[in-house]
Amino acid sequence: MKTSQSNTNMCQVKFLLMFFVVAFTSLKVSAQLNPMGSAYFSNQYLINPAMAGLKEQLNLTAAIRQQFSSIPGSPFSQAFTADYGFTSRAAVALLVYNDRAGVLRNTHASGTFAYHLPLGASDKLSFGISLGVANDQINNSEVNGDINDPDLMDVNRRETYIDGDFGTAYTSGGLQVQIALPNMKHLFEKDSYEVADRSIFFSAISYRLTTGLGILEPKIAYRGIEGYHNIFDIGANLELEAGTIHKRP
Repeated sequence: MKTSQSNTNMCQVKFLLMFFVVAFTSLKVSAQLNPMGSAYFSNQYLINPAMAGLKEQLNLTAAIRQQFSSIPGSPFSQAFTADYGFTSRAAVALLVYNDRAGVLRNTHASGTFAYHLPLGASDKLSFGISLGVANDQINNSEVNGDINDPDLMDVNRRETYIDGDFGTAYTSGGLQVQIALPNMKHLFEKDSYEVADRSIFFSAISYRLTTGLGILEPKIAYRGIEGYHNIFDIGANLELEAGTIHKRP
């Protein structure tokens, strides 16, 4: 029994080590390519509209992330979300997001409707669609050069545009499979300018395991990026249960 428990604890440690290694490695990617870590576990609505209002309650979240704070123009992100499941099947949500990296700044606000269709005792199929407005700008105060450069001025002449996201998720017991299509504007209207960091799809699979310490959820995500290599994210989340940490005599 002691050997079995030791092996279980060793597996949990390996999962945690893998999570931290991947988390620190992902810091090499720019802010636009690297979503807030909470999007993978604690606030999945940030990356998939189908995850809004999974419970019949109001959830309010706010997050701030500053990377490489000692470097001028370092990535800085702010996000606020509110989601409310007004029935066991239907939910509405709101997302406000501001992302700044160097001279580039993106502001986004959208509303979401999600529907959760029960398929059985523990099976559920969720759909979510978001519609909102976004604006891309160059912060002239951060420009080290001629702010009257025609290319810079053209960027700031861009009008606020309408954009949308769609997502779906399937859950069965501890299994969860997700697919999301963010920034859907490019599917219907070709941009007059090129981008190299726009997310074109998100997919993930995870499984919640009950352990002696609590709930362990390993997850693998695969993201498509326009003008860039697609990205694999691998990690795990451990939810400790009260009373599981104590000193042995």
